[in-house]
Amino acid sequence: YIAANVPSTPGAPYATSTTETQIDIVWSASDENGSPITHYNIYSSENSGVYSLTGTSPTNTFVSTTVSMGSNYKFKVMAVNAAG
Repeated sequence: YIAANVPSTPGAPYATSTTETQIDIVWSASDENGSPITHYNIYSSENSGVYSLTGTSPTNTFVSTTVSMGSNYKFKVMAVNAAG
């Protein structure tokens, strides 16, 4: 029996496409560390504010449709598996 560990930290997310109403982001996938990744939690910060959960994704891509023209956004991502 090999115990599963939490996934490794995913790569830094970056925009692949932007419009006035959405930002498409992608990141390098995490290592599973013994248990399949169930999803990624995506957090965003608008205009250097506090990060909050924006959504989840089963893959290493996400489309944020909660954006406003003229605002600056930062994203961070956390992988989740059965171990956490």
